[in-house]
Amino acid sequence: MSLERKESGDEEGYLNELHDKMRDIVTGFNDSVKGRCAVCLENFCEDQDASFTDRTDLVRINNCYHRFHLICVHRDWFMQRKDEKDSFGCVLQYSIPEVKRCPICRREVEADEIKYIHDSFKQHPEVEDGGYAN
Repeated sequence: MSLERKESGDEEGYLNELHDKMRDIVTGFNDSVKGRCAVCLENFCEDQDASFTDRTDLVRINNCYHRFHLICVHRDWFMQRKDEKDSFGCVLQYSIPEVKRCPICRREVEADEIKYIHDSFKQHPEVEDGGYAN
């Protein structure tokens, strides 16, 4: 922080400078593949030096910047799961959610983000592994 701002009591200047530094840190992190998908808890990539934007199997929800495997978000939002039985013999049924939400912050996702995820999956069907009913 600059000495001039400190002496003049320019608190807004501090906040702007802090915001700029945080934006640089977050931007660098959001373009890396470090970290794990919050849905499946698997690492994004074995090669930790790869760029997030170069990967077709990874997506970011733009308004909250949370990152996931494309297949994980697509399954959560668009694919009917197979019925399962719990340890007591009861059938568990899962339905496709009407309102799509970010799996981390639960923020309601906007229509353009939903379309982006759906279209990305259509363009890259190779990410499907057959784990869910169609």
